[in-house]
Amino acid sequence: MKIVICGGGISGLSAAYYASQLLARTSTQKCKIIVVEKDKKVGGWMKTNVQSADRSVYDGPINEFGPRSVRFAGVVGNNTLQLVSDLKMEDEVLPVTNSHVAAKKRLIYVKKQLHVLPNSLLSACTKKTPFSAPLARFIGPGLFKRVPPSYESMHEIASARFGEEVADYLIDPFTRGVFAADARKLSMKAAFPQMWPRLGPRKAAKPRRPLLPNREIFNKTLTANPFVKKAKRERWTQWTMKQGLANFNEAFAKHLEDSLGVEFLRNSEIHQITNHPNGKLSLQLKTQAGNKEAPSAIHNVDHLISAIPSYALSSILRRTNGGPSKQEYPLVMLGQMLNHIQWVDVAVVNVEYDGPAKENLPQLGFGHLVPSVEDSNVLGIIYDSCAFPQHDRLDKPSTRLTCMMGGSWFRNLFGDPRQVTTATLEQSALESIAEQLKITKDPSHLQVNVHRQCIPTYQVGHTDLVENCEDLISEHNLPISLVGASYWGVSINDCIFNSRIAATKIISGQGL
Repeated sequence: MKIVICGGGISGLSAAYYASQLLARTSTQKCKIIVVEKDKKVGGWMKTNVQSADRSVYDGPINEFGPRSVRFAGVVGNNTLQLVSDLKMEDEVLPVTNSHVAAKKRLIYVKKQLHVLPNSLLSACTKKTPFSAPLARFIGPGLFKRVPPSYESMHEIASARFGEEVADYLIDPFTRGVFAADARKLSMKAAFPQMWPRLGPRKAAKPRRPLLPNREIFNKTLTANPFVKKAKRERWTQWTMKQGLANFNEAFAKHLEDSLGVEFLRNSEIHQITNHPNGKLSLQLKTQAGNKEAPSAIHNVDHLISAIPSYALSSILRRTNGGPSKQEYPLVMLGQMLNHIQWVDVAVVNVEYDGPAKENLPQLGFGHLVPSVEDSNVLGIIYDSCAFPQHDRLDKPSTRLTCMMGGSWFRNLFGDPRQVTTATLEQSALESIAEQLKITKDPSHLQVNVHRQCIPTYQVGHTDLVENCEDLISEHNLPISLVGASYWGVSINDCIFNSRIAATKIISGQGL
């Protein structure tokens, strides 16, 4: 059996891991798993500023250019910690507990001021700016209101239930912080499915999300893991890795290669896919070797797991030799459907100032978000030094911040992301920090990264689109699985968990 995984981000690595584990337990036949990754490094959007942040030799700052932490919540959070435990990386974890200021204090910037959001039942029953009344007065009655059956977006459902203030000052910045997207376009059904049954229209259809059989029994197994027990006992809310999340991915890939025999083809990408009448696939590859591009191929592929963004897979599937043949037509159709998933561009500006956070910041906390009703060039600012001071430079006190910019508003604010200058983004970030945090001194370090098409926007109708794609794959018996942030969740936890489900279905479907 030969399984090829397209993409070496966290979804692809997880798919390779779970497929390898399942095959080792269930199959006696020879199996081969190949990960095709277009870059030299694995990890996708999980990028850290230094490749090796061993504190015995490196005393500078550790900055994340993509996700900076992992939430510990629910089955998916338990599953991720079990994976960390399986990889023997428990000692590399930096947790944040629920008593930490970064867990207790999250802020929004409204009307030229920072406001602390309620974080308990008591605080929700107390009037706090910028709300005109205690938050409980909006939330309580709103839970019993009816929502028109056509409503699906985050903003329209929140407005209908809780009023414009909650929609503008709570839901809107929340969606900007997670998806860098417009709450008026983002589907609650797709983006936050746990909210949908309770807050969506009455009798609305539930999304057909990937599920493992016997989920409750499965979660009991997870919660029996000593590392998961430790996290629950200590009341973790989030965590990261001592040397950065990119280091976790490299260690993960090394384990796959050295211990599980997974083959990695780096600097390679799939150019074209051919579906054969015998149910197997052929993959045409292009591999970068120095300044030259060398073609190659992988034949007799039993199953392809796509862990690359939907637009990248769409481009591959729509390539055919001339007009699509009968065998190629379903692939082309799938590619056309995937092309409808929209993505946003995000600029990440890491800024460092001399002096400790308690002296530089007006308030300590996780960070603040800015609602779209405000005139701002940033989606929000994360106070990195508050959550993970262990990542601050060791040679002198410093304050690390991350400005998140653009998203659904990138072109309106900065123009074409391919042409915007680093100087423009630097200036916008520093002006926003000066206005919103009152830090006007020069930074000691500044780094800008523009991530093109890095977060999918689950627009209204997204779940229907993904379900139609999955139905097409099933109807035509295509040996393809779709995993990654494009479809059923953008968090690291979701990506890992959905890859586990995909691997389970593939191996069990082979009758091994």
